[in-house]
Amino acid sequence: MSGTRTLHPVFQFAFNKRYLREVQYAGMRNYQNRKSDVLLEWYAQQYKDQFDLTTIDRILEVGCGDGAFWKYAVGDRPFKPEIVMTDLVEKMLAHCKDNLSPLKLRAHYQPADIDSLPFKPASFTAVLAHKVIYHAENPEQAIAGFQQVLRPNGFLGLAVLNQGAYQSIWRLANSINPDIPDQSLTVRFNNVDANETLPRYFPEITTRTYTSTRKFVGSEAVVEYVRTHPNTQSLRLSDNFFGLFRAKVKDEIKNKGSFDCEYNSNLYLCRKKNG
Repeated sequence: MSGTRTLHPVFQFAFNKRYLREVQYAGMRNYQNRKSDVLLEWYAQQYKDQFDLTTIDRILEVGCGDGAFWKYAVGDRPFKPEIVMTDLVEKMLAHCKDNLSPLKLRAHYQPADIDSLPFKPASFTAVLAHKVIYHAENPEQAIAGFQQVLRPNGFLGLAVLNQGAYQSIWRLANSINPDIPDQSLTVRFNNVDANETLPRYFPEITTRTYTSTRKFVGSEAVVEYVRTHPNTQSLRLSDNFFGLFRAKVKDEIKNKGSFDCEYNSNLYLCRKKNG
């Protein structure tokens, strides 16, 4: 389990709440430089195939970000469930609210910490947590919290980036500066951890797997991904580092046509036992 591993010190920034509020997500730049809607669209399709979100009365989303998931989940369908959107950062919630205003959802926006959800037990029929579990100080306790706020027979949709995701980027960065860990935030909680942990809390689990390669045809997106990532914030990397990193990314794009990295994810659809 991730909680028992010895982790590189930079990973503390993944769950340092003051840092996340005041630096990492104080504005949208860091978030936008690291997000991709490809997975959000894929997650939405999995729910349509497995669970019809339109039939659920009350949904909690933990770590809603800019709310882009709902554009794919709702589309042009009637959508009547009440949704409680939560995020650690109020500015992110405000952006989410603005972003989703055209959908006219029955949505409420509330700041909340993944490690201490401010909701009564059995408050929701569904809890969604997409690529946010890495920010929990204790991921397993966060999952226990999700289970607690679910009603009997409710379900959790938990999405994680899988072991090895974005490995190519971090290995390249580490080859230039060994102070940078050669792996992403997935080291804190990935599909291996989820496969071990989730059965302790949910008797029925369906796993959907997305396997792909993310291809960057320009160097700046890769550079900004590293520059704005929690992994690098305490290291105060120099312009010289980013110059060398950019040059190596450009060389790969020139030689191969793109800079490729692993982009794999699991979505776990977990049913709470009835009673």
